[in-house]
Order: sequence, then C-alpha cells, then structure tokens
Amino acid sequence: MAPPGSPVPHDSFNKSKMYKQISAIKEWPNIMKKLERLQGAIVADNKLKVYEPHFEKLIVANRRNRVIYDLAIASVNYDHAETEEDKIKYLKEMYDLNERDFDIIKNNYFDVNPVSETGTKSCMIPYHELKRVLTNELYPDKRDDEPIYLGVEALGWLWL
Repeated sequence: MAPPGSPVPHDSFNKSKMYKQISAIKEWPNIMKKLERLQGAIVADNKLKVYEPHFEKLIVANRRNRVIYDLAIASVNYDHAETEEDKIKYLKEMYDLNERDFDIIKNNYFDVNPVSETGTKSCMIPYHELKRVLTNELYPDKRDDEPIYLGVEALGWLWL
C-alpha cells in the first residue's frame, strides 16, 4: 500500500495510464503561466485580440483539468484505502475537489443545473451526480436515491 496521499501501485490499465502522467502534471503551473502569457500578448495586439476568448477557454479547461486530475488521484486512493478513516478522508477530498471544479464551471458556463421536466433528472455537468453519490456515502442519513443522469441533454426536447 502506498503512503496516504501518494499514488498507488499500477494495478489496472486506466490507473497505470493516469500514473504515467504524474510527471506531466507537475508541469501544470508552467503550462498555466505560458497560457496566461500568450493570452496577455494576444490581448495587447489589436489584430489578435479577437482570439482572446479562445485562450480564456483554454485557461478554464486547464484549470478544470488540474482539479479533475486531483479528483481522479483521490478516487484511486479511496479504492485502495485500508481503513474506514482513510476512506472518509478521500471521500471528503473528492467532495471538496468536486466543489472546486463546480466553482470554475458555474463562473464560466451557463445551464449547469439539472432539469427534470421529462420526469428524469439530467444535467450536462457531472457535479450534481457526483455530489449526490459522495453525500450518500458520507452522510447516509441524508441519502438521495434519485440519480441525475448525464449525457441526456436532449430529453427536454423529446416530449415536443
């Protein structure tokens, strides 16, 4: 077992792929600096500043990627936690990271809340379903058994 907070051994294809990226994720601060520097240069150029929204999207995506990566690491560490105390620690870490990701989302996107007009709750953002699942694990007395489905954005139009 790896020490708490450190990557666990490679034991599956996807987890192995993720851990191969550990050295790459260490470059994240440098990537952010480069993107921000490029964005600044583009904004300063009258001919190029029309492209600034594209760089803003790249910066937002890169910020989210970092949080999602940390969320994935916490999830794998949860899978390998040997004590209930460690499992709760990783569940809380995932909960906090999910909130951080949603802070980025709600400040940059619209239509981020579930809809249920068809009788099936759905949302294009996984935040709500992940929060429901994590809350169910952390606080069984607040259990919510109604899933919020992902990838069904068209359901609202199907009744027309």
